[in-house]
Amino acid sequence: MTHETGQITNSQQFVTGPREQWLSLLKQEDVPSAQLLNLKEVFEDPKVNHLGMLVEMAHQKMGKVRLVGSGIRMSETPPQMNLPPPIAGENTEQIFAEMGYRVETVADFKKAGVI
Repeated sequence: MTHETGQITNSQQFVTGPREQWLSLLKQEDVPSAQLLNLKEVFEDPKVNHLGMLVEMAHQKMGKVRLVGSGIRMSETPPQMNLPPPIAGENTEQIFAEMGYRVETVADFKKAGVI
């Protein structure tokens, strides 16, 4: 931060101090902010556990996987997670089709090793 204006002049400044330091400085300046958590921190976060946001599902290749469910709670239409995350490339052909690519073009992409 510059001493005169309190402005962050370079995004690289954020790597010069711990997250808690920056959150404290932002809070002092009344800047809306919140910490970003990595997945390990998310799964260990007491709030995430308390809110029941952790979901376990069976995955066809990875076995049991832990996921973060929706933070939204609605009494009449609660969100549901019915499917595990796709395997890399599992929906590629469908996505290309939805984008307007012809079946032959997608087949050419496969032959060329693009997908």
